[in-house]
Amino acid sequence: MRLTSPSFKIAEESTVGTDADNEQLVTDLYKCNAKLTRESKALAEKAKQAALAVGNFKRELQLARRRGNGVARRRGEEEENLQDITAASANAAGAGNAKLGSLVEKLRHRLINAEKQLGKLRDENSRLRGGKGAGGVSDETDSAMAASR
Repeated sequence: MRLTSPSFKIAEESTVGTDADNEQLVTDLYKCNAKLTRESKALAEKAKQAALAVGNFKRELQLARRRGNGVARRRGEEEENLQDITAASANAAGAGNAKLGSLVEKLRHRLINAEKQLGKLRDENSRLRGGKGAGGVSDETDSAMAASR
């Protein structure tokens, strides 16, 4: 026997309507999930590229520090060591060691000038090596190099 009461028909229609709504909801959720998955993959790729870029920048910064600042730091440390030696010899020196202190100071200045001249010669050497195909060494540079010896 089949129930034909009005309340049963309302209940049957509401479950049918709920099933259709649920199916639509599930479909919408699948679509939303697919969209979020695509966006997540895109963001993960961007994050990976950003991490690689940061790593490259860090490596370049380390290389720049090694190349540029390392040489200057070492020269600065040598100069500080020379000043410390000069100061120590001047402090420990009595009247007889004053002459020794002045000699050390003169040698310090000669060393600094020699380092500057060495830097200039390195620059000139690299400039000349870079211009080998453009005519070689000129007489002016030969005479300048001979005079520096």
